[in-house]
Formats: sequence, structure tokens, C-alpha cells
Amino acid sequence: MESLPPELMSRVVDYIVSDRPARSGIFLAPYATVDRRWQAMIERHTFSYIYINTNKRLEEFQRLVSTTRRRACVRTITLLVELESYDEKARARFETDEERQQNNKIFTATISTLFRIISGWSDNASIALNIEAQSPSDYTALKSRGEIKQRLRAAKPRVNDLLSQRYERSYLEFSKATSDSECPLVPAITSLSIQGLAEERLIEPASSVFIALKLPRLNRVELIMKDECKRDERLRQLLRNNFARNLHLFPTSVRKLSLQFHYLPPRDQNYPPPDVTVDGSDLLSSHLRNFSQQLESLYTTQSVIGPELFWPFNLQDDGDDLKLPFWPNLINVSVEYPQITPSGEWLCQRERGEAVDDDTDNAYDSFEDDENDYPEYVRIPLEDRKRTIFRTRIIPDYVDKFYLSAGQAALRMPKLRQMRLVANAARPEYAFEYEVQAGRAKLSWSNEDISDPRETDASARLEKAKRIYQPDEQVFQIWRKVALQHTGSELEVEFKECGT
Repeated sequence: MESLPPELMSRVVDYIVSDRPARSGIFLAPYATVDRRWQAMIERHTFSYIYINTNKRLEEFQRLVSTTRRRACVRTITLLVELESYDEKARARFETDEERQQNNKIFTATISTLFRIISGWSDNASIALNIEAQSPSDYTALKSRGEIKQRLRAAKPRVNDLLSQRYERSYLEFSKATSDSECPLVPAITSLSIQGLAEERLIEPASSVFIALKLPRLNRVELIMKDECKRDERLRQLLRNNFARNLHLFPTSVRKLSLQFHYLPPRDQNYPPPDVTVDGSDLLSSHLRNFSQQLESLYTTQSVIGPELFWPFNLQDDGDDLKLPFWPNLINVSVEYPQITPSGEWLCQRERGEAVDDDTDNAYDSFEDDENDYPEYVRIPLEDRKRTIFRTRIIPDYVDKFYLSAGQAALRMPKLRQMRLVANAARPEYAFEYEVQAGRAKLSWSNEDISDPRETDASARLEKAKRIYQPDEQVFQIWRKVALQHTGSELEVEFKECGT
């Protein structure tokens, strides 16, 4: 082996790596013992992705990266914060305030420890950090089929084992008051992903900002968060608005934001969605608009947002451009939102001529009978016990306002190349897409085909899609201005079915 030239040795190592599944550094480790030259090449791969899921593993990581050479290999770190375990008796009740506080301390301390380890690393490094959290006692932490079956069997009477419902109102918090000595700045981390939604523990949205405050070279942020607490709407609004009010604290270095702020509308469309506005305005939309002015790309999905995401309400152009929102570097915008408004309205209504009273044809997979056997505190929320879909016709006034607001903002986005606005999460789906390519600007509206599936005439389906919704002329006018500004040419307009 010692006689092999470095180039050939590198080819051999690359071949071994390509034959292994992703993130399988543990299987490569034995090859590092061949000789010192092999060790360096193998460690370039084994240390590129680091997975830390226990305190012991965190201590081991600190020891393993004591050399500059190994530090230089690290590209991605996934930190699964290990929370406190709990016994079988505790599975049948919600987390207590004391348990929440203890888990918050663990969450803050574990992240702080990792940051202390990495804080002295080279400013030239570029590390992606993924943060999740879980207790070893959580149902989602189980690995063997036997354990899973046993827990599910115990949870059949829901009062015996709440599973993940045990912590449905417990959001982990990272302490904003953590000092720089306890949790120092970490220039080496340039990408941050925080997952606090379903499989992992819920994480307070605002805590993502407080963590990011420790990362002065942060460029990319990906947040997968929950914006839903149907048993406690006040808690939901508190978390949502606290996140919105702290968005401006993200480092000025952030250029890319991907936000999945997950909310599912009522399954039974007879129920109104909750109103999350404050004095008629949605704080998340308006604060996200302000923050987005430093971005190059903005992607948000499953987020309940309003037209003020793009343009402030009642703001008039008085000729002073300095007072207007401006996105000097924004290139790509993608906004996918459920078919509801922050003010608690549905974006769709009943099809014209359809009977007002629901019948069995409109209702699917009802949970109502099963739910009668459980106490209210463990039952599925009332608005989700029956799936009733009848809102299939878009309400033009609201979406026109949304597209007008987006057009007004696009006039202040000189580098914009693509904007997608998609109302989804239920049928039908409505998609708007503006794209600049090769000096041409194109605007497309896509309406999901909700006609008889036996209809095979494509032109007939398209005509129905057009009848469902066509933008107001004001919408066309403002987007013609956008196209003229971006390309100096006329706007191309196309109607099509979703997916075509």
C-alpha cells in the first residue's frame, strides 16, 4: 500500500465511499488503520458528517476533533439533543412545568456545550448544523418493532399512554439570556437547520433566532416548525407573534431562508379557521416582509400568511423611495400557503349551485364515533373529527389582493427571477408563477382540474379552470409593469392545469 501514489490511493478511497450508503462513516473507520496516509484520506469522509445524539457522544466528539486536521474535515453536524427520560407512569399524563423547565435547561446547555467546542475553529470553515431534540422515552425514539407494538398496544386506551400528545404543548426554549462565556459565538457555522415539528420534539420558533444570534457568519437558515395548537389557540398566537417580533434579530449575514411553519386547516370545512391577527394585521407576514429585504431567496411552505407579506397595508407611494420596502438582492421567492387567511377566513367557497346542507357524499373518514369513547382532553379536536370538503371555488377578491401586493413588491425587486405563490393543502390547488428567463418574462396561472375525472378533452378541462378563476385586470396591469421593468419587453401570460 505504501508504494501506491496518492492519486491512486484517493481513487481507491472514493470507490469505497461510493459503494457505501450516505453517512456511513462508521463503516469506513477500519480502513483508517491501514497506514497514516490512508487514515488522512478516510477521515476526510468519516469526519465530514458528525451525528451527536447523547452526552457521551458529545464528549467523544470533543476529544476526536482536538486536531486541526480533523476539524477541517467536518462539513455537517446533526445534534439530537437528548432530553430527560420518563417512566411508564408519566406516559399517561402531560409534561409538568418542572419537566419542561428541566428539558429547557438541557436543551440550552447541550447546544452551548457544542458551541464552546466549535467556537475556536477557523473562520474559513463552513459547517452546516442541524438541531433536533428527543427523549429516549418518547414513542418516536423507539427502534425495534417489538417496542413499537408494545407501546401502541398500551396506548389503545389513550389515557394509558399519550404517546407524542404528552408534550403537544411543550415547546423547548433556548435561553436568550445565555452569556457569551456560557455559549460563545461560532463563526464556523454558516448553515442552520432546526427541526421541531412532528417526529422530533417541538421547539419554540423564537428560540431559532436566539440560537442564530450566536452564529455571526450564518448564511442559510432552514426552520421546520409547528404553528398549530388546536387545544390552546392562545399559546399558538403567543408563539407565532413572539417569533415574528424577533425575526429582525437574525444575523445580517443571512441570505437564504426556508421556513416551514406548519399549520393544517380544519378537516371539517364547516368550521372557521382561527384569527391570528393583531388589530387586523398579521405580525408574522409584516415582520417577515421586513426581514426578507436582506435575503437572496425566500421559501416558505404550509405557512398562514397574508398580503402584507409583500406590501404594507395602506402604504402610499408619495415619491420618496426611501420609505418604501426594497429587496435589492432577492432572486427567488416561493410561498406555499394553506387555503385560509390569518384573519380566519377561507380562501375558497362552495361551488355555485351546490346545496348548502352537507350530505354523506361530502363527508369522509369520520372519527366521531370512535372519539365518543375518550375523555375530551385526549380526543381529536372537534374541527378535525370529520373530513368534509366542499370549498372548491376560489374567492377572487382575496387572491387578487394577494397578487396585487406581490406585484407591487416585485417592482422593488430588481434581481427577481422567479416568484411562486401556491395555495395548497386541499383541493383545488391554485398556483401563480412569474419567471424571467433569457430576457423574457412569463406569468402562469395554474388551476387544479376538479372536473369529472372521466373528462378526457384537455381544452374543456382548461376552459373550466379558467372559469374557476381569472385575475382582475389590475393584476395584469401591475405585472405588465414588472415585466417591462425586468426585461424591457411585454409580459407573456399563460393559463394551464396544475402539474402541466
